Amino acid sequence: MGKKVKLWTNQYIVIISLTLVMFSAFYMITASFPVYVSTISDNPAIAGTMTTTLMVASLITRFFASVIIQKVNMKLLLIVSLLYFLGTIALTFVNDSIGFLIFIRALQGIGFCMLTNLVFTISSNIVPKSRLGEGIVFFAMSTSVGTTLGPLIAISYLANYSFQSMMMLTLGLMSFSFVCSFFTKNTGKKEQDRPQATNNEPFYKYMFDKRVLLPSILVSLNYMAIAGTVNFSGTKGQALCPYCFETYEPFRKKAYI
Repeated sequence: MGKKVKLWTNQYIVIISLTLVMFSAFYMITASFPVYVSTISDNPAIAGTMTTTLMVASLITRFFASVIIQKVNMKLLLIVSLLYFLGTIALTFVNDSIGFLIFIRALQGIGFCMLTNLVFTISSNIVPKSRLGEGIVFFAMSTSVGTTLGPLIAISYLANYSFQSMMMLTLGLMSFSFVCSFFTKNTGKKEQDRPQATNNEPFYKYMFDKRVLLPSILVSLNYMAIAGTVNFSGTKGQALCPYCFETYEPFRKKAYI
């Protein structure tokens, strides 16, 4: 029997670590924004708008993300996307008006869409073909763990500390992912030198693969459930954590420390 190909290479460990921390930081922000906005606006509907804006921006960007990834150096694009997302977190310290925060969420939706497409593509390229199933499962597990830990950490953190200090924490976590991105390798596969047939089809016909329509619908239903749960935690939090949300005053004081 042939020797088993190594799965846990340095590159694989780097992309797993980068993804785990990135997803944790992102979902910390996603869970905390509705809570914070509810305290400064006293309008639960606006808290829901934050998540909706993020998802819509992410959905629109996804149509173009795959095309961009195919044309640009993946490592460079990953570094730029992480730097872009770090900038969106830093912008939250500039202004706390509702309109500005909604704009920030739209920018974060664009950035996170690019990042998720990149890390999934890079991970699938570095996993050996003979262990592709195993490699993708471990990678998917890192995203699930990050998605689970993020809201848990955020809600617990906001019970004792301010929203601004939590954003500093997410800034540090995303900075860790940013540093990890420098240790990744560009995994774009070189095309053969032979001439390719010219594709005269309109852009909108090859930007989306019809085979992924059903999985896309299932994933969208999953995200609707996640968004509803996160928004409920933010708008009905007084039932879950009386100390923080009974009158909103204790949390409101912390939010500006």
